[in-house]
Amino acid sequence: MLIKLASTATLNSYVQTVSLPSSCASAGTNCLISGWGNMSASGSPPDVPVGSYPE
Repeated sequence: MLIKLASTATLNSYVQTVSLPSSCASAGTNCLISGWGNMSASGSPPDVPVGSYPE
């Protein structure tokens, strides 16, 4: 999901841009994902919001 900010973000050591892919990865490709949120419907957020899938 992408969000539209109401104003320009200031880049610093905590806020950076991310490169977006130009196409979808092939089936079975190992991918690195990141973001904030739960790893399951009833779970708590991970300490470091990064994962590698498929595991």
